[in-house]
Amino acid sequence: MAAFHIPFPEAVCLMAMSTLLDHFRAVRAWAEKHSADATLDMKTFEVEIRCANRYFTFYPQFSIVQQGQLGYVRQLMPAASGFCGWRPYREYKTPLTTDKLLFKSYFASQGLRVPATWPADRQPPLPYIQKRQVGSFGEGMCGPALPSQLERLGMPTPSGCFAEQFIEGSSVKVWLWGARPVCADIQGWPTVAGDGISRIETLIAQRLHGAEGSSFGADRALMLACIRFQGLDTDSIPEPGRSIWIDFRYGRSFRSPSASRNTPNRLPELRQRCGSQLLDAGAAVARGLQQSTLAPVVSSIDAVLDGEGRLWWLELNSNPLFPHHGYDTMLSELFDRPTTSISPSEHGATPP
Repeated sequence: MAAFHIPFPEAVCLMAMSTLLDHFRAVRAWAEKHSADATLDMKTFEVEIRCANRYFTFYPQFSIVQQGQLGYVRQLMPAASGFCGWRPYREYKTPLTTDKLLFKSYFASQGLRVPATWPADRQPPLPYIQKRQVGSFGEGMCGPALPSQLERLGMPTPSGCFAEQFIEGSSVKVWLWGARPVCADIQGWPTVAGDGISRIETLIAQRLHGAEGSSFGADRALMLACIRFQGLDTDSIPEPGRSIWIDFRYGRSFRSPSASRNTPNRLPELRQRCGSQLLDAGAAVARGLQQSTLAPVVSSIDAVLDGEGRLWWLELNSNPLFPHHGYDTMLSELFDRPTTSISPSEHGATPP
């Protein structure tokens, strides 16, 4: 998609980015390599590709922000803010990708690692965050909190919410075509560094300066929860060199727009660090989605990578943006052509 920094009123949300030209280059490179014909309909922005006596129509997806919320649309509307790629079908949803608790239950049944969960009105025995059972982009999220902090934070317990074990680490998003991982992004949590002089509120304001659309006031409740979780408050003066993370949501990097134009595919690195965990997750996703469709589809999984190289799987999205890194795998499988995508064996992936 084109220069994908989302203009949220609350904060700039920086996800894995592909410019519009990246999409064009990737599709053209595949078409040239395999002597395929690719045509773009400027009215619909649909792409038709013909190769090896087959043809497929690929449907576009665009991002749009309405009333502060990010959404996806199929048409190039005047308010569209980014291009999210092509796929050979229209929008696809299933309960496994809309209900976070259903996803966690399914992944746990497949022997995959997921955080523990509790009803929102129960006191969790472990560090936790509060989430909505249905929702996207961190909407309605509260915490993190220690078990003893429930009263102090005043966290609400509305219907449709649950408590989830809070795992410290790095945010991970993995994109799949069918069962095959095609792209990954790893994001460390944004931090501020103590200098022994400045209050933490000042450090956060300095950290957010220049991050388009972000402010301490807009994300104050969540950032306060983060620093309290680490034993601090807004008047604390962290010792020199101490690193304090101020957010944990994927995409909240709080970088300046000039520093966030393109994201490399970190799938090879993640495979080396996590071994078979990616392949196991991809296979489980494919099995789960086959309950509603036998055809491969694009999906993405959110996870936390802890300090021991373990992936804790959080939720599944069947309608994500599609990074340009995935076209080689998608098109090669659809047209039964050789692919140049990196295979797990090339990295000697072994279970951690």
